[in-house]
Amino acid sequence: DIDTKEKYRVSDIKVNSLHNIGRYNESINAALDFRRQLGLLTPKKKPASKFIIIREFIRVKKLLKNKTAEDIANLPELDNELYEMGQRMNEHLGHCVFHVEPTMLPLIIFQMVTTSLKHG
Repeated sequence: DIDTKEKYRVSDIKVNSLHNIGRYNESINAALDFRRQLGLLTPKKKPASKFIIIREFIRVKKLLKNKTAEDIANLPELDNELYEMGQRMNEHLGHCVFHVEPTMLPLIIFQMVTTSLKHG
């Protein structure tokens, strides 16, 4: 069986390659599939309603409440490989969903902020 790091490397190359040749839908699918394999919360590839975006914004805003810029800057480094791989896949997703399903972009960003606040 292939270890998770190797699967990540393969998925990373695949997602980047598909993005670079303009096959955004396939790139999104590959990134979402890998996040699911990691067992991480993964948004569905569909338009996000304004209600969902606002709900997630409020949730993230509550997480940020009472945190100063200094508090955020002093968060520990992310030391969990699982979350690090998930964050990197979200970075790739951000680039691709902008072209295919822009309403997903805020959800990806909110997910990245949440992970950073909770795990470093």
